[in-house]
Amino acid sequence: MDVPAPDVPSDPPDRPAPADHARLLARVRAVLADAGFYTTAPEAARAGDVQVRYEADRGVVVTWGSPGTGDAPDTGVVGRFPSVRTVVHLAVTDVLLQAGCPAAYDGDAGEIVVTGAR
Repeated sequence: MDVPAPDVPSDPPDRPAPADHARLLARVRAVLADAGFYTTAPEAARAGDVQVRYEADRGVVVTWGSPGTGDAPDTGVVGRFPSVRTVVHLAVTDVLLQAGCPAAYDGDAGEIVVTGAR
């Protein structure tokens, strides 16, 4: 007896369709701005900004730290007190979760990934 294959969506349910990425990016920025965070795109970031970008294979990626340091060590508060970065990332993650945005904090990468919104 042949069992029919289940209907499988082309996009995993926890990832937005490519057409929805701009809406998700705008939603994440709005949620964070409403919570009092100053958000920017990485290329426009200043120290203290929450940087928000979209990656097609991951979703919306949120970071906080010294912009433009690349592989160089962070300077200022982030470099001297790495626990500050962790606390900010945990606070940002909590704000996103409370707003219905599935977010996961990746401490190794120092990034928060949002894969959709309810």
